[in-house]
Amino acid sequence: MKFLQKNNMKKLTSIGGAILMIIAVVFIVERFRVMWDEIDFSVLTHFWIIMALVMVALFEAIWMMLNAINYRKLVKNVSGVKVDYPLAIKVYNIANLYKYIPGGVMYFIGRNQMVGPTKSLTHGKVALATVLEGILWGIVGATISFIYAFNYSVNYFHKLEIMPLAQTIFVIVLIIIILLIFLFRKKLKKAIDNLKGHIKDFSFVIFKRITWTFVLMNLWSTTFLATLIIMGAEVNFSLAITVMGLYTLSWTIGFLTPGVPSGIGVREAMMLMFLSAAIDQSILLGAIVMHRGLQVVGDVIAYGMGMLYFKIRGKK
Repeated sequence: MKFLQKNNMKKLTSIGGAILMIIAVVFIVERFRVMWDEIDFSVLTHFWIIMALVMVALFEAIWMMLNAINYRKLVKNVSGVKVDYPLAIKVYNIANLYKYIPGGVMYFIGRNQMVGPTKSLTHGKVALATVLEGILWGIVGATISFIYAFNYSVNYFHKLEIMPLAQTIFVIVLIIIILLIFLFRKKLKKAIDNLKGHIKDFSFVIFKRITWTFVLMNLWSTTFLATLIIMGAEVNFSLAITVMGLYTLSWTIGFLTPGVPSGIGVREAMMLMFLSAAIDQSILLGAIVMHRGLQVVGDVIAYGMGMLYFKIRGKK
């Protein structure tokens, strides 16, 4: 049927993601409205609290720089071409700002800016590196979530203490993810086969990149944990691991949802749904909003760092 052709399905999944984002944002706004008087922002009047949050934003920027280095390695793995560090870091961080544009297309296309100045590098190889990065983020994110938050998740869903709107969001996300896997199963298989054909020592390279991704994702989830603690949450070691796992799960769901710029709304709704039973909701909501703001600031700082590094060390 013409209605089910590939392009139409892409549009449908993108529209579905956009609708989900709207629902999620409405959910967050509603929770914010109900709990506004209970959220304690007075901590932001303390100098050292502000300095601690600034450090989180700087760490977010450093995290993005490390991501750029990892992506450069991916490009080298699939193409055999070494992209100059200044160029790779600059382009990656420019493209990273494109993730806030609805649709997510420019976020990936923007990385092709490193093709022109780099001899022998092709658009196809950059796209292949991007596919590999996405697969690694999805697999590693799901793995961390399963390991870190398995017991909590089982107990949580066993109790079924889920708000109706949040439950609807979760079900829609699962349907979209399953639909995407089904629709693009052949492309996923083809992408993996292509990777095997383009990467020398495939198993060893994938192991290294998985290790890098595992470390990077743990570092990022630590920034949310730090924000939560700074905002006043009491967290022991066991709960800290659970928080990191559930944050990673929420990020992965937002990442895999099409048409949602940077997972906005979806990630926050998932975190509020999963963590509200373990952490005071007023503190949790404040930390969720604060962390999103710190992430945006970190992305802008990383962009500035990338541009400055390119200006100082880039080829004339």
